[in-house]
Amino acid sequence: MRMRTYHIAVCCVVLAAGCTQPAGPGLGGGSDPGRFTHSAVRKSVAPWDGEAIRLFLAEAPLDERKTGPHVEIFVYLPASSLSNQQVRLEGKETRKKGAALWVEGDKRTELAWAEIAFEAVRDGEPVVGKYKVALPDGKQAQGRFQAKWWASEGPGG
Repeated sequence: MRMRTYHIAVCCVVLAAGCTQPAGPGLGGGSDPGRFTHSAVRKSVAPWDGEAIRLFLAEAPLDERKTGPHVEIFVYLPASSLSNQQVRLEGKETRKKGAALWVEGDKRTELAWAEIAFEAVRDGEPVVGKYKVALPDGKQAQGRFQAKWWASEGPGG
């Protein structure tokens, strides 16, 4: 009887230890790119001419000159301040944080919300992180991204 109690106690300790392990930075663990397997990032300009970044997430390969349907996330902060930070954008564009859009051709639709968890953000190195977004069709998408840098745009970028 003592041995059975000992084994049950050990199993409970092992189970509890496994359930309390951190899932990694921001938005949970996992290495799956999810729905959006292609990504890019560029330095941009906030509405008040401050520094910002634009993150592009797409199902198809991206091109700087022309992109197909994609999620576009503006974060109104300098790239240098985003390492190991999580940003949540809700509803309409806010002058403080940024904006999250679904872009298809000339049509731009605001997303209900978007969360981005950045890992290290360094010039010239891919920007790695996790995303979770609420799409216009009511579905959610989440996964990881490894965004290549595109040329900066505007005076803040």
